[in-house]
Amino acid sequence: MERFREGLKVLLNDERLSQTIITNSDVEEIADKLLLEAGIRDYLDRLIYSSAAYFSAILLTEAETLKGINLEGLPCPSKVIKWGELAEFIG
Repeated sequence: MERFREGLKVLLNDERLSQTIITNSDVEEIADKLLLEAGIRDYLDRLIYSSAAYFSAILLTEAETLKGINLEGLPCPSKVIKWGELAEFIG
């Protein structure tokens, strides 16, 4: 939780970043494929992965199950990093 709070501070204080819409029908379609084809059962994990994939954004997660997903025809995030790596990544 401490890494999350530290990472959140970094995100909120960086003017280069902005919030994005978390879901729409395309995001939900990707989330459904993650359930059916990759067996990812946690809805919130599927939602954050799918949102990052849809927007070609960076996914911040501690969920190991979301790393290395490579399904044919399924978009993926531009990068997957852990919260503890965020401050270093943003620099």
